[in-house]
Amino acid sequence: MELEKLKIGRPLKYDDLDIELEAEALLEWTEKHKEDEVFWLKNFALERGYAPQRLSDFANKNKYFMETLNYVKGIQEFRIVNGGLLNDYNSKIVGLLLKNCHYYQDKVEQVVIERKSQDLPEMSPEDAKIVHEILKKYAKDR
Repeated sequence: MELEKLKIGRPLKYDDLDIELEAEALLEWTEKHKEDEVFWLKNFALERGYAPQRLSDFANKNKYFMETLNYVKGIQEFRIVNGGLLNDYNSKIVGLLLKNCHYYQDKVEQVVIERKSQDLPEMSPEDAKIVHEILKKYAKDR
């Protein structure tokens, strides 16, 4: 391809050395943005001239890049959580960021009742209301 012949632009293929140089550039970029309240890794990729998905590709191909990316994500996560705890950021936005960028999950509990028709008679509407209230109280107490 012409880009490879002319040796300009971003490489189309990255070897381990290229990826490790990108890891170093990511560390330098993070240091440069240390005063920013929150920084976005997508900005790094876009500033470097490639799609943000390439960061994951690099992490899958190179252990050093993976460790560097995890370190930088840890800094980003800390800043988001800290900003939420100090009420610098809206709590709903903090939750959204942590769920989408750092894979946090809401704790969800489910109570499953299995009823075998041969073991139990049909439940009357009144009994169903009582069971429903008991389950609501149980879920609330947990």
